[in-house]
Amino acid sequence: MAQQAAGTSARTASEAGLEEGQRAATAAATPDNAARTTAQRTPAAAPTEVPAASAPESTSQSQVPAQTTAATVSKPASASTSGVAAPAGAQRTAAATADVAQALGYLKSAAADFTNCRRPSACYVYFDTFGVAIPFADGSIVPFSHVQRLTATSRECIKKAKALEEEGNRSLAVQWAMAARIEDRRIRDWLGNHPDAVLEALRQVTVL
Repeated sequence: MAQQAAGTSARTASEAGLEEGQRAATAAATPDNAARTTAQRTPAAAPTEVPAASAPESTSQSQVPAQTTAATVSKPASASTSGVAAPAGAQRTAAATADVAQALGYLKSAAADFTNCRRPSACYVYFDTFGVAIPFADGSIVPFSHVQRLTATSRECIKKAKALEEEGNRSLAVQWAMAARIEDRRIRDWLGNHPDAVLEALRQVTVL
């Protein structure tokens, strides 16, 4: 009896193990069960951190326009220094200064000439034969006068011209300065074509 009971228990245990194995195999073959089993056995993976998008480097981008602006400003400055011509006013001032220097040289030479007129045919002509009128820089045009030098020396002509300039008689002052060099028609005509330079030269020349 004892042996029969032991055999029966062994068979029962064997059958129970077999049934348990079959149930496990069936559960493993089922997809849902397999997924659940895998999920239970596999530890949950840590969530992946997505790196935040880096902010645009606004500082470096903002510096580029600033540098471009600086370069744009500096280039015209250097170019304008070498390429731009002198103003017309400055050119006229330089020309007037040169004319005054030339006129002053002619008047000083005449003021140092104490000789009488060496060509009476030239010294006896009237000033209105020198031309039609004298144009001044202020726009005024004054006709020549019906006056003669006669026997006056070149020095005396300069003294008379200087006195007339001080009186404010610009036209006649220039004509007497021309008469001081009446024997040299080239110089005489140059003085007549630069009346303002002659007036300034008369202010600077010294005649005792």
